[in-house]
Amino acid sequence: MKSFKLTGSLVLLASLLTLLTACGRRDVAPTLEPSPTAAALQASPTAQVIVETVVVAETVVVVATPTAVTATPNPSATPSATAVAQPTETSVPPTVPVATPTRPPATPAPAPTATPAPGPTILYFQADVTTADPGQTIQLEWSTVGATTATIGRIWDFRISEIWTVPPSGSYTYTIHPMLRNQVSFILTVEDSSGRRNSSQLNLPLTCPDPWFFTPAPDSCAAGPARVSAGAEQRFANGYMLWEAAERRIYILYTSGHNRWQIVSDTWQEGEAICQIEPVPPGYVHPARGFGKVWCDDANLRERLGWALANEVGGYQTAVQTTAFSRYNRIYVRAADGGVWVLLPEGSAWEKIPPP
Repeated sequence: MKSFKLTGSLVLLASLLTLLTACGRRDVAPTLEPSPTAAALQASPTAQVIVETVVVAETVVVVATPTAVTATPNPSATPSATAVAQPTETSVPPTVPVATPTRPPATPAPAPTATPAPGPTILYFQADVTTADPGQTIQLEWSTVGATTATIGRIWDFRISEIWTVPPSGSYTYTIHPMLRNQVSFILTVEDSSGRRNSSQLNLPLTCPDPWFFTPAPDSCAAGPARVSAGAEQRFANGYMLWEAAERRIYILYTSGHNRWQIVSDTWQEGEAICQIEPVPPGYVHPARGFGKVWCDDANLRERLGWALANEVGGYQTAVQTTAFSRYNRIYVRAADGGVWVLLPEGSAWEKIPPP
């Protein structure tokens, strides 16, 4: 038995020496798999390497045989899920064709036209005062550019009543008429060598020298002082009669019809007889004196006014004033009770301001 074991060992040794001689007696180091990193060991099952050592005489040969071992998760390390990007299906909107604007053909620019030179220019047209009195002498002043001729006209009743030829720039002295009221108006007209014109109007306010006989006063000037004289008035079925001694006028006011008032002259003389129309209806009065004469002589007037409702009232001071416009003026007449009769322009209507 001992002899058999020795013979087997010698055979094994001889085979090993033969192998080493064939390999040039070089020690062949086994090729090891690279060691996994710590991160890899945590993220994946660990691998254990079993090393077998074979001792043959005095030469040690290490043979590394990797053996796969089932990985055991580390209880202290919590594996983290690693998100893996999966390809997703992307919705692509349909392509919408976009119209490419086309530039229209260039329109040739119009040929430049010569700009006509401006006409004459009025730099200013003014008076040396901002408000004037009737009868006052004032200075008109003006300055122009490009004018060769100039005129100044005074405007009255919407038309030029006076006109003066003046230099294109300069001044002019003018005396306002003493009976003029409310404002005085002028117009400056200039012209250049080509016949082009320009104009400017000047309205100069005037003071009101005559106070109104009643309040609240109108917002315009009175044509003159109030005419104060004896007055009388009488009421009729369809209107009134007013008498003013200063002008011997009778104002007739109608409550109906187209023309609501008119003025007639008082031609009656003291002691003159007038008509007597009979019978007088109950509750009415036959007018007398100047009112009676007008009423008797004009059948149309008598028809419009009707019979008097009471005897005339006199013995008081009336007053008459008018506005001072070129047309469409109002007449104001003091009434027997202290009120004011207002006769509107052109006989159109009348009204009464009650006594204060």
